[in-house]
Amino acid sequence: MSREKHLNSDPISNSFIGPNEIFAIDLSSTAIAIYCYLLCCEDRKTYTCYPSFRAIGKAVGVTKKPLKSMSASWWRSV
Repeated sequence: MSREKHLNSDPISNSFIGPNEIFAIDLSSTAIAIYCYLLCCEDRKTYTCYPSFRAIGKAVGVTKKPLKSMSASWWRSV
C-alpha cells in the first residue's frame, strides 16, 4: 500500500486516534510505532488490516526478522 493512498486534504480522514493507555504499558518505541502503523492501516468500517511484514517494516524502519519475533512473542502472551 503506498503512502500516497493515505494522504489527502481532509484532516479527519487522514488521522487516527490511539488509546492513552498505550504509554502506560511497558512497550518499546518500535512496538508503539508498529501499533500506530496498524491503526493507520485499519479499515475503519470492518476494524481489520492486513499489511505484510515487509510493509510494516518499511513504514517503521525495521527488518522482517524482529517483526516476526515480536509477533511470535505477542501471540504467546495472549
